[in-house]
Amino acid sequence: MLMSGEVRKRSCLLAGVVLLTLFMGCTVPSKEEKIYQSAIKKIKERQFPQAIRLLSTLGNYKNGASLTAKLRYIMNGDYIAVEGWSAAAVKADGTVWDKGTNADALNSSGWKGVSALSIRAGYLLALKDDGSLVTTCPWTVQELEQSQVTSTNALSSVVRELPNFQFVKEVHADYPSSIIAVLQDGTVKAADPYLAEDSVSALPSWKNIVAVAGIQDTIYGLKAGGTVEATGTNPNVYAVKDWQHIIAIDGNGIIVGLKDDGTVVAAGENRFGEANVSGWTDIIAIAAGETHTVGLKRDGTVVSVGDNSFGQRDVEKWTDIVAIAAGYYNTLGLKKDGTLVIAGDSSASGVPTADVSDASGLLVPFMDVN
Repeated sequence: MLMSGEVRKRSCLLAGVVLLTLFMGCTVPSKEEKIYQSAIKKIKERQFPQAIRLLSTLGNYKNGASLTAKLRYIMNGDYIAVEGWSAAAVKADGTVWDKGTNADALNSSGWKGVSALSIRAGYLLALKDDGSLVTTCPWTVQELEQSQVTSTNALSSVVRELPNFQFVKEVHADYPSSIIAVLQDGTVKAADPYLAEDSVSALPSWKNIVAVAGIQDTIYGLKAGGTVEATGTNPNVYAVKDWQHIIAIDGNGIIVGLKDDGTVVAAGENRFGEANVSGWTDIIAIAAGETHTVGLKRDGTVVSVGDNSFGQRDVEKWTDIVAIAAGYYNTLGLKKDGTLVIAGDSSASGVPTADVSDASGLLVPFMDVN
């Protein structure tokens, strides 16, 4: 049967709509979307370094920048800390669990909104969500200035500067000896009485910094593009100038870098074999102790190199680990159930190892990409 002109017109219009709908449903994803989806897949597989490598090519596409920031936070693991005889961790509600802190330490029980921690000589320093820093160290500027000990007196400049650290995004602290911080604008601020003047003057030129580390009188800054800035007198300054594709750094006795393919590089004296990391693969986080280095693998197990005089490397049986921290005597691990494990014996310091058995309800950051 022949159709009238009006019917034919309506039929053609309907066919066009159907074809357009089919075409839109089969639209080929853009290059950016393909990379983004590949990154999401890597995140689900806990291949965090490789995910950052992909996301770094996307600029402001979708939520790539926020995903990268969250990945860096998870991998840095600054929500747990161990040093000497002390251990601490951020709880899921933003408060702090700690053990082994000094008897004269100020109370941290009233702290809220904490996102990162460091420990020095039994004192805590915490980064809060608002970008400010707080500490349990009770020393005042006046007390330190009155000290007849030159090295103690020098710390007054660091304590005086503490309130001026605002808009902090990431911090590496040895408080009250030093504070090195990445600010929210990607610049670096430092307070260290033993940092040479030319090193301090070099910091304003550093831009797009995402992480920092410090060893003695040297500061390292990781740039978003995967290279490392360095200033100071440590010979490692020259070693890191050639580093590329770095996504995380940590430093103590040596400087260690995690690459975006899950391998690790290190520079330093290597007196105890703590820099022997060249064979590591599938690493998603690193931690540098004074004489040992620890790596977290994506399957939740832990590898280590270096000195084991105190049992600080007895981590080979650990499983389900999501974050690591390393000190002089110990290695600390956060498990995915929000509890802690610790290796090493600090009794040589005169104080027993921190008991972490009652730690619970701790912060376990995760990536929700479903």
